[in-house]
Amino acid sequence: MRYGVSLPQDPAGMDPVAVRDFAQAAEDLGYEFINGSDNLLDTDSGNVRHEPIIANTFMAACTSKVTLGTSVLILPERQTAVVAKQLAELDMLSSGRARLGIGLGSSEEEYRAVGMDMKTRGRRMEEQIHVLRAFWTQPVVTYKGRWHNIEGLGVNPLPPQRPIPIWVGGSSDAALKRIAKLADGWIPGGFSVEAVAPAIEQFNGYLKDAGRKPGDVAIQARLRILTGTPESWLQARDGYEAAGATHLGIIINAPEYTSIDQHIKQIRGFMEAAKA
Repeated sequence: MRYGVSLPQDPAGMDPVAVRDFAQAAEDLGYEFINGSDNLLDTDSGNVRHEPIIANTFMAACTSKVTLGTSVLILPERQTAVVAKQLAELDMLSSGRARLGIGLGSSEEEYRAVGMDMKTRGRRMEEQIHVLRAFWTQPVVTYKGRWHNIEGLGVNPLPPQRPIPIWVGGSSDAALKRIAKLADGWIPGGFSVEAVAPAIEQFNGYLKDAGRKPGDVAIQARLRILTGTPESWLQARDGYEAAGATHLGIIINAPEYTSIDQHIKQIRGFMEAAKA
């Protein structure tokens, strides 16, 4: 199983040194990926929400091995060509370490603020996936769809990965069918083994319907390590792996963890237990 972590939001705050220190510590400890969460707009909550693609580009300059992903970017709120260009650039600057995790989001206010139709977000995201892969594999793209009309245009430079892996979050029936057809990886909803295991079993059926098989799509379970013991963390890990998960994202974000050093200490504790 491959381990990764989520970039803490509030503890990193406005301090680029904290972002750097966390990214370097995660890489040094042996984590294989770092994910940044997405919240394009927010109320006046006082909570810091880093833009994940920009943050990943910064972390790319501070690291050399770790994969830099999003979990998840609300793709239908964004222009597809802009995301294609940003990810191609991130992949080039990181020497092929980009990964795009995408989802639909659920904030009507946010969709309205950026001028996008929330009601069509699922179908639009499916078309966006096709367009992104075209941009990342072809110097010149011609594509005519419901939301895209591209005639002889492309991004330059093309990314080292052709295409960049696309992972999709979600747990609804429609999401599972979409992921089974189109995704390179799946980020299930829910955190417990009891919640994820039956969803993976259902997902494997949809893979078969799509002409694919278990293992064709990577699966990233998520584990909160706010409480419990190293033994309980590893028990949960083993349960996810037995259910079919290939990756495990470690999540800590909580009000009681106010510093990056606290987060680094916690992810060190998990990795030491995993390697023991």
